[in-house]
Order: sequence, then C-alpha cells, then structure tokens
Amino acid sequence: FFPASNMILSRKDGTLRMLTENGNEVLGRIYEDAITIDGKAAFLIKSQWGLYGVIDRNDGSELIPCKCTEYKKLNGHLIALKQNSKWAIVDLDNIKSQISFLYDDVMEFTGDLIPVKMGDWGYIDRTSRRIIIPCSYKNVLPFNGEQAAVEQRKKWGVINTKNEKIIKSVYDFIQPIPGGLYITWKD
Repeated sequence: FFPASNMILSRKDGTLRMLTENGNEVLGRIYEDAITIDGKAAFLIKSQWGLYGVIDRNDGSELIPCKCTEYKKLNGHLIALKQNSKWAIVDLDNIKSQISFLYDDVMEFTGDLIPVKMGDWGYIDRTSRRIIIPCSYKNVLPFNGEQAAVEQRKKWGVINTKNEKIIKSVYDFIQPIPGGLYITWKD
C-alpha cells in the first residue's frame, strides 16, 4: 500500500489500483508503478502501457495525463517529463495547470540553476524558470557551488552564476572535485 492522503495505491495482480480510504476501487485507475519522489501534493505514476503521468495525492485525479515516455528525478520534488521529444520541468509540490514541454534535455542539479538544452545548453532559475545563463554552450555540467564547467568551441572552462569566465575554455575536459577544485585534461 502507498498512502496518498485520501487515496491509496494498492498492488493487485501485478498492477497498482487506486482505492478510496474505504477501500473502494476507483474504476479505470490501474497503474503499473508509482515512483516515490519527494513531492507532497502528487505521485509520479507509470501506466499499464509504460507511459508516465502525475496524479493528485488527495483525490486521485490525473494532473498530467500518462502520455510521457520518460522521466528524470532532478532535485527534491522537481522532476522532468518527456513528451514528443521535449522535456518539461514539474514541481510535484506545486503543479501548474499548464505544463510546457520546451527543452531538448535537462540535467539533475544542485542549487538554484537547472541545466537545460534548447539547441545548446544554458541554465534556468529553479523557481521562475527564466533563463539566467543563455543557451550558448555545447555541453555543461551542473553547478558545483557557485561555479560550473562549460564547453565552448570543443574546449572546457568554468563560469560563475553570472556567466563570467572563472577559468578560460582551453581544456579538453574539466572534472569538478570537492572543495571547489577541478581536474583538467589538455592534449
């Protein structure tokens, strides 16, 4: 059993079925799996057809229909869902009525900036979803504190949260390590 405030998900015959608090089955609500994410308001679920969606923990209503082909855990209660080759970022504690599938890709992250790909890579604010660092990098790594490794013209460097160069893009690769340090490779 997976308690969901007023609703319960119960495993029966290899599938999850939605039940009311009284144990009555909600017809038409059969799922293959429920994925545990930190969200308090909603569940990420997988349909019997292998597609992902989001249901409300209180009343079992589908907040995002099971039409998404992939999901990624991003950070805490934030997930990304993929539909028709585009990704949307979803806050399981605050699901908006309109979900926008805008991104070519997204990455797991720490801090306040989410790596997103819109042609090239850049970073958006985790709360407002506004672009903070333009999508102008061929590749990026998530921010490590106040710095992130980025690739431009086949060379890696490091920027800060204001998109200022901290280390020039002259390396074949840069790997962050604890303490704000980097291991670099250069041919």
